[in-house]
Amino acid sequence: MDPHEALGGPDPDPRDAEAALADTDPRARGGAFAALVANPGDISRSLEGCLRSGIPSARACAIMVAANRGDAALLPVIGGLAGDPDDWVRESVAAAAGRLGGPSVVAGLLRDKSPRVRKAAARAALELGMGAGAGRIEGHDEELDGLLRELGR
Repeated sequence: MDPHEALGGPDPDPRDAEAALADTDPRARGGAFAALVANPGDISRSLEGCLRSGIPSARACAIMVAANRGDAALLPVIGGLAGDPDDWVRESVAAAAGRLGGPSVVAGLLRDKSPRVRKAAARAALELGMGAGAGRIEGHDEELDGLLRELGR
């Protein structure tokens, strides 16, 4: 059986999903991502298991799977990862909060220590139509400063 075939079935095992989303081969990770996003069933149990994984890539990928599926029910768990030690995870949290409607999560990440995370949060804030107070945030690079100017309008 194709390892990603199991991810397309009903209620995939969280351990299978975690292993696939943590794969070091980007093509394998991408295949797992695509299989989970396309899965027509309720995979929230599998995604929640991945969101609690000790492996940063599994957490980040699971966040983006949830965002691409529009699974707003997972937003509280995703928002809880806004303080994750991994930049990629926090960047994914910002993007997902923009898609799933988490303005308070986005607002907190606009002040993150990582420019990558702040950029993702600024993009998410624009997606959510946020703007108030963004002008007080220092971007420290041209791309982020442009995003923040856009927020200030």
